[in-house]
Amino acid sequence: MFITLGYIFIWLYQSWYEKTQKMKYFSLVQRCASAKESLVFRNLQKVVPSLSESCHFSPLVEHALRGWTEEMLIEDHAKQVVRIHPKQKVDLQRWTSFLKSQSWTPEMTANSGKLYILLETVHPDDENAYMVSAGNIPKRKRVKVDDYGIPLAWRSGSPFGVVVLCSPDQFATLGKAFVEGCLFMEDVLEIQEMLSVEVVSQPAHLLRFDSSTDYIISSGSDTPCKTNSGFPFPSREGSLRKSSLHKVEERTEVPFVVDDDEGEGSKVEDKEDEEELFAVNEVKEMITQNNLDKCQNEDEVEDEEEEEEEEISLRDMVSEVLITDDSGPQKTANHTQKSKGRTANLVVKPPNVLIYCGKKDSARLFLKAKAVFEQCLSTDSYAIYHLKHDQVHSTPWIENTALLIICSDKLYDATDSEFLEYFQKGGNILSFGSPLDGFFIEKEEVETAPAAIMSLTYKSWKEVTTICTRFAFRPETVKPSVEMRTVGFNQKTKKPAIVIVKSRTGGTAILSQVLLEKDPSEMAINADIFSLLKQANHVRFEILRDMMSSLGFRCEAVKASALTPAVLLCCGEGTRNAFLSSIQHRLKNGLLKSQKITLNFLDSKRDLPETITPDILPILTRAVDSRVANFDFAAYKDNLGTRVLGQGVLYSDVMQSTMPVLDGLLFSVPEDIGLIAIAGQQTSGKGRGENTWLSPRGCALFTLHLRIPLKSKLGQRLAFIQHITSAAVVEAVTSMPGYQDICLRLKWPNDIYYNNVIKLGGVIVNSTIMHGVVHAVIGCGFNVSNSNPTICINDIIKQYNQENGTSLPLCSTEQLIALAVTALERLVDLFQTEGVDAFLKIYYKYWLHSGAQIQLEREGNLEVEVTGLDEHGYLLVQAASGRCLSVQPDSNSFDMMKNLIKFKER
Repeated sequence: MFITLGYIFIWLYQSWYEKTQKMKYFSLVQRCASAKESLVFRNLQKVVPSLSESCHFSPLVEHALRGWTEEMLIEDHAKQVVRIHPKQKVDLQRWTSFLKSQSWTPEMTANSGKLYILLETVHPDDENAYMVSAGNIPKRKRVKVDDYGIPLAWRSGSPFGVVVLCSPDQFATLGKAFVEGCLFMEDVLEIQEMLSVEVVSQPAHLLRFDSSTDYIISSGSDTPCKTNSGFPFPSREGSLRKSSLHKVEERTEVPFVVDDDEGEGSKVEDKEDEEELFAVNEVKEMITQNNLDKCQNEDEVEDEEEEEEEEISLRDMVSEVLITDDSGPQKTANHTQKSKGRTANLVVKPPNVLIYCGKKDSARLFLKAKAVFEQCLSTDSYAIYHLKHDQVHSTPWIENTALLIICSDKLYDATDSEFLEYFQKGGNILSFGSPLDGFFIEKEEVETAPAAIMSLTYKSWKEVTTICTRFAFRPETVKPSVEMRTVGFNQKTKKPAIVIVKSRTGGTAILSQVLLEKDPSEMAINADIFSLLKQANHVRFEILRDMMSSLGFRCEAVKASALTPAVLLCCGEGTRNAFLSSIQHRLKNGLLKSQKITLNFLDSKRDLPETITPDILPILTRAVDSRVANFDFAAYKDNLGTRVLGQGVLYSDVMQSTMPVLDGLLFSVPEDIGLIAIAGQQTSGKGRGENTWLSPRGCALFTLHLRIPLKSKLGQRLAFIQHITSAAVVEAVTSMPGYQDICLRLKWPNDIYYNNVIKLGGVIVNSTIMHGVVHAVIGCGFNVSNSNPTICINDIIKQYNQENGTSLPLCSTEQLIALAVTALERLVDLFQTEGVDAFLKIYYKYWLHSGAQIQLEREGNLEVEVTGLDEHGYLLVQAASGRCLSVQPDSNSFDMMKNLIKFKER
């Protein structure tokens, strides 16, 4: 009993002491914040002199005014806490924003009570000793910076600077942990000084926002708070048209980011796992956060604010497709794809289906409509996204949409003019009771209720019970600019209820007063009506599929593919043995865990589970069980000419995505084993951010692990990895004898094209830094042999043979993956030995943009010409005056070559 009471007393004392210490630091923070002073936490053991020792200020802050004073407050554990007056200032003009915070501006947090904290960090002299020291601290006492603040900006150099935003309570927690030696960063960086500062200017945005987690700061609590709701700060106000431009201040640092995301390794269970967790940092593609249109109707501002919290931005969801374009400047108006056959008139519009649901409650309405249309379209051919109201005017969706579905009875803020422009440019529209109808044909009121029940006759379908509006069309009022045909009418009144209109420019619109997108439950006035609607529900879907088929869309049902186990395939038995030996110490009962997936290494097929689940991927390791019917490993080996890359293969016929498969293996596998994960089909392929990556059979789908010394030529220019990979795919085809004139091209920054109109593939790169080595995980996909819904490489070869009287053999996915990996290793070696210029000579042979004219609106509509890439892989343009600029895309995900931003003047 006395022992129990003793433990209780000790626990109560520790709790009291912790709270007392926390209140002490919180009081200091509050006092300095109110007095406009800087509170500085300083490590006295670091080699970089402190302020009081050197009598000059940190290189990361502006030079202080005369008359500054410093007062010692606490000195403990070789740490100091001092107060400096006046508050130190950091000019972020030459800093770089973190991925999660690219929409932030200093004005957003003015008068919010939040504090800006500057962290001065250095790499430990002995990283191993540092990691051991960190591991000796109890897990419950460790405090991570990114759990208690939002990283806003970074600056390279010594010391390495990081600015974070946090509440006073959170700063007190960070300060207490710093003094006690329990404060850590995820990047194997040791904090030498931490101080509250004032910030001015805005950092440059060199990388696109691409994160599934954002941070929320609560001034009333010091507990970490993370959500998956979207972006950490509200968007800046103001309208942004398709050709608008942001200006980002000039900067001089190498465009390289050490991000603060947690690694995707396994839990900290041994030293290697702990290093993995501390050191994972991502380097992602170049794009910045776009502004959204300002809400123009005061009475609907509240609804819009609710939508911002609920909706996933279209900007982060535009499809990243393997077989067509999600971002290219499209010229051809028509979506001419038919369910059978191919013609020389190639489809160029991306397979994006956009649904507009108005301004109020649109997030909920979109989810309902999406569920309906997913049952009508072939899900392996089209991606369905929400076209938000404030994105109608701010994103270049018109050139990148195959079908627009309008499910709203009201159109605000001149959205109708954008929809009409899309129609006139050859777009396809499916309109359910929207005011857009009035631009083509007049309506008359035939019912009194806003929504009613009618008996519909549509083509061969007779007397179908449906939900309808109170209107019918008047055929005699059709506008002379379009042709009209009635395809459905009210069985009772004989009035037209569904019509098709076509423009002379190729646009087609199906206008319906029958609300086929609505579920029977939405009009369940009584049990009898609900029963009638339910009985006709299957016919409702048949009519919707017929409508979409008449517009040229594929509507056949696609059976979901079951996930399959993976097999280990190695180019030599020694490679297999070395690989298995290298991971043996990481396995627990054959399992190797990482953040997104667990790999289950098995010796025999007899050990396979009956059903493969998304979170566990079984991998057969024995050669006798590694024969794969759907993957020609012999063809792969015959075409692979590498020393390292692609020597070890993890292949699965059907997996969710290849991207997370290698995450738990990066730091265990020997350097001479270049791992590659290959899938015959992906069920949940992901592109940039939340983008959908369509991944049907016939596409080359792989993720590759590439090691790059951080201090090498490529290590200092990591943006070039995506350029090298996309160039390697083109070289895989054009380097074969006879194939040199196959018209494959490169679109900056990471897309593979046929000619200049149809996207065939793309690249995404995540990078992790450990002990001076960049571990790049390269995801790549390109369409080899799937002709639907657009075109593939073999279609291009067939067309080339017909036009030139040649008989070039068609390609296989195994062949082109091996050739692409071979070309990738060769181009990396070229870059590392001969530098940027040697690689660019090859790159420029294929790229699309030389001489392209671009208008920079925010630079006074400055007309510039694309001249190439700068030394870091960004787009270089030149004005008529000879003035040279480096530019990057804004945040629109449709067209990376539109809305370009100047970030550096040459």
